[in-house]
This record gives sequence, structure tokens and C-alpha cells, in this order.
Amino acid sequence: MSVKLFTGNQYHEIKWWFFPDGARGVKIVQPEIAKKFRSFMVELRYESDQDFMDMLLLVDACREITPFVSFWLNVPYFPYSRQDRVMVDGESHSLRVAVNLIKMCNFDSIEVLDAHSDVLAGMFPAGVLKIRSQDECQYSLISNIISKWSNYRSVCLVAPDAGSLKKIYKSAKRHNLPVVEATKIRDVATGNIIRTDVEDRIELYQHAIICDDICGFGGTFVALSEAISKKNSAMTKSLITTHGIYGGDSKENLKLYFDDVLCVNDMEKK
Repeated sequence: MSVKLFTGNQYHEIKWWFFPDGARGVKIVQPEIAKKFRSFMVELRYESDQDFMDMLLLVDACREITPFVSFWLNVPYFPYSRQDRVMVDGESHSLRVAVNLIKMCNFDSIEVLDAHSDVLAGMFPAGVLKIRSQDECQYSLISNIISKWSNYRSVCLVAPDAGSLKKIYKSAKRHNLPVVEATKIRDVATGNIIRTDVEDRIELYQHAIICDDICGFGGTFVALSEAISKKNSAMTKSLITTHGIYGGDSKENLKLYFDDVLCVNDMEKK
């Protein structure tokens, strides 16, 4: 299930069902055990919008059996962070809608891995939102890749676009690696990538570690790999993202362009 309930390290079994009209039902299977606790952790691993309703119902069920409890939400990938503003007339501010749904639960603490949007940080009361940075999330993966390649190839970090560039310098400083910047031009109406380019000094290095927060269908990274190869055909490449959505057959396709395809939070639907 995408929505789970924990007290400490103890997982509580939840029964879910649908009524004939399509409405969702929830029951904590052993409420007599759950009501002994005064602190609950709800884990939301977003797969679809059904998860929002499940989260709301589960929190309400907990408060029915023990009203005076504290709640912590663990939501590694914050839903709708990629739609954090209105780009085209007629669209919604989708991140605001997702935030308002989560606010209905009155969580005392919310933990997120490598939030895509800077806008998110200012949308909850002070002290509630705790965002683990990209540098913290990806540290061990980058370290492992450096160990794998640096003995016989010079290594650099590559930022796929301006947004990722803001995050990548922390990792570069910690690992003492140079940064090469790529640029991406996207049609805001269609979402299609129009052009990808990378700095000429990519030619100075032999292995590129591309770092970003999200891999959806992988189009950004395929285009970047091709742009790098045009300037440095012998270069080997690793892709590291915090969240791996991997829509369709994208993970297998990415392996045609990268020597390593790694992520911290694997969201691929098996």
C-alpha cells in the first residue's frame, strides 16, 4: 500500500475497501494496540491521487480512537512539486492544492527528500517542514560512483539545467569535484525539450556524474547524454537522481545511454 501507519518501528495493519458507490473505507485492524500510543507516523509513498484520500481517512481514523496524538508525515516524494506555479493561462497551481490537502491533517512534522520546488519551503508553518537536501540524499551514491570510476578516469558533476545547478554545488564541494553546466530549453505549453547543450569544457573530463532530483520518463537525461557525446564521444556517464519514477520502459532505455542508473527513492511501478 502507498499509505501506511507506524508507531515507532511498529507497522499497524490497515484494511482498505471500496463501497459500491466508489467511496473509500478504512479500518485500523487492531485499534486497541494503536490507541496505546500518542505519536503516529504516516508514510505516504505517492502513486496516485487515491493516496491523498487514503491519508485523510487514515488520520481521521487514528484521531477517532485516540484524539490527542501527534502526527508525523513521511512523504519522500512530495506530490505535484513539478507544478509549483501557473505557467499557462487556464492551469491550476497544483502544488498549492496538494499542500492544502496535506494541511487538513494538521501534521506536527513533515519529512521530504530533496523537494523539487523551492516554493514548497514557504507553504507550511515554520518548523513543520523538514526537507533533506539533494546533497544529503545522494552522498553515498556519488561516493560509490567516484570510487568506481576515479582510479582511471577524471570525474566531473554535470547539472542538467539551471534548477539543478542551484543544488549541485553542495555535492561538488563535499566531493571536491568540478561542475559542468548544461542548459535546457523547454516549450512551456507542451513540456517538450527544444534544445539541450553542455559547456565545451566537458571535453576536459572522462566520466560525468549527472545529478538531479527526479527522473520521470528520462527524456531530459537522454538528450543530455547525446549532447555530451557530441562533444566528448569517449566519455562514460552515470545518472543519479533522488526520485526514480521511471515511467514506461525508461529505466531500460536509460541504460543504453548511461553506465550507471541509480536513485535513492525508487518509485518504479513493477
